[in-house]
Amino acid sequence: MIVQCGRRIKTEELEQIRETVKTFHRLSQSEIAQTVCEHLGWHTASGANTVDACRKLLKRLEAKGLISLPGKRDCPLRICKQPVATNRTRPQEPVVGTLSEIKPVRLRVVKDKEETALFNEYLSRYHNLGYKQPFGCHLRYFMESAETILGCMLFS
Repeated sequence: MIVQCGRRIKTEELEQIRETVKTFHRLSQSEIAQTVCEHLGWHTASGANTVDACRKLLKRLEAKGLISLPGKRDCPLRICKQPVATNRTRPQEPVVGTLSEIKPVRLRVVKDKEETALFNEYLSRYHNLGYKQPFGCHLRYFMESAETILGCMLFS
C-alpha cells in the first residue's frame, strides 16, 4: 500500500493513475498531476487540487518503476506578478468599536481566482513586506464583519 500526505492510494486508484499517465503522455508533469488530482478528487481544504503532493506521489511511483513520466520541459522561471492596487482595496474609514459591537466576525476561506486576486491585492497594498508568492501548501482567509473585510490571514 502506498500512502502520500496521509492519503492511502488504493489499487484501483493506482491503476487509474497509470492509465492517466499512459493516456496523457504528451502533457507536462504538472498537467498530469493536475489531471490525476481531478480524477481522484484530491483537493486541499480551500478546494484547490493537491498538485504538490500528487507530484511527489508520481515521482515515487516512477522510482518504483510503476509509471514512466514524460521528461521535464525547459520553461522560463515563473516571475511573480505583483498585484496592481485598484479601488476595491482603497483605504476605508477605520472600523472602531469593541468586538461585541462589530460582531459577528468570521473567517472565510479564499476559494476562487477572483478572491485570491483580491487577497493578494490587499497584501500588496497593506502588508509591510508587500506581496510574496506563497510556496507549498497554503490557506488564505478573509476576516470579515457583516459590513467589510477586516483583515487577511495566510498560513503556509
